[in-house]
Amino acid sequence: MNFIPTVTHYGPGYQEVSVWPLSQYTPELAAAHGVRQYAPAFGWDYLTEQLAGLDFQAGGEPDKTSP
Repeated sequence: MNFIPTVTHYGPGYQEVSVWPLSQYTPELAAAHGVRQYAPAFGWDYLTEQLAGLDFQAGGEPDKTSP
């Protein structure tokens, strides 16, 4: 089973909802995410910090060699 990290992105007022593979999501998109209206700390750094504890091999599969 493969896990592909994704981001559900929306603009101001919950407009233009889209789902992006994290590998294609950009810091610019994160900075424009509508959630920043309610959570100003949200951004690229927040996303990468949330996923820092997960270890993925290329292709989205978890690294089974990690403890």
